[in-house]
Amino acid sequence: MTLSKALIGELQIILREEYGAEISETEAAEIGLNFVRYFDQLIKITHRAENKIPLSSGQHPPSKSEEGS
Repeated sequence: MTLSKALIGELQIILREEYGAEISETEAAEIGLNFVRYFDQLIKITHRAENKIPLSSGQHPPSKSEEGS
């Protein structure tokens, strides 16, 4: 997974304006990917909690078509 140059540039601007941090494009890309991965995990945890799936389970909830069977 990669972030677009535009998103990396936006992140560099935000970090410079909000925190005074001058970072390279490579560092901004790494920080951005870490954010994406972090929020991806939060989404997965939320989905599992809403569907009462144990964290250790590799199972997925039944699809709508399976529920009607």
